[in-house]
Amino acid sequence: ERNFFCRLGTFAGSFTLEAAAAVAEGNGVTAVAALEMLVSLAAKSLISFDGSEPPGRWRLLETIRAYALEQLEQHGETQEARRRHAEYFRSLFALRVSEASHPLSPEDLAPLLRELDDIRAALDWSFAPCGDVAIGIDLTAAFAQAWLHSSLVVECRERCERALRYCPSDRTSHAAQRLQLLTGLGSAL
Repeated sequence: ERNFFCRLGTFAGSFTLEAAAAVAEGNGVTAVAALEMLVSLAAKSLISFDGSEPPGRWRLLETIRAYALEQLEQHGETQEARRRHAEYFRSLFALRVSEASHPLSPEDLAPLLRELDDIRAALDWSFAPCGDVAIGIDLTAAFAQAWLHSSLVVECRERCERALRYCPSDRTSHAAQRLQLLTGLGSAL
């Protein structure tokens, strides 16, 4: 439970049960075990639950989140937890956006915008020296429409420019992502 709690510090905003289980997955945590630990942590006032929207979201106060991250760092598990965090959001959004045959509707974009703080955290980690640029490219390409829809034009431009610096232009395997990044950048400009 202590290790699970520390891994929750990777979330910059509120999170779902599914997200919490995905970040803790490497330690053999199932969704049922994750729910039990979330309830236990809530009973100890370490996290809070917001059930206003189904299926409900959990969150840590900033001071508690800072403590959890500090403990994660002391145990040398920060990079693994941040990687799982970024991979979770990539799997959640990149496939959804790449399969869309038309621009996403406001209803399609709402779940993306709810995760904005965590997407930012995942992108910051991805493009850091110890991160994974491939995850960052996928996430940036998937999220460009959401930034534009939210009128976060400057952020869209900056994030697309950074991803394009790392996106290989000579590989056809990255052609769709490169097109999404160029479209986002062009729209932002």
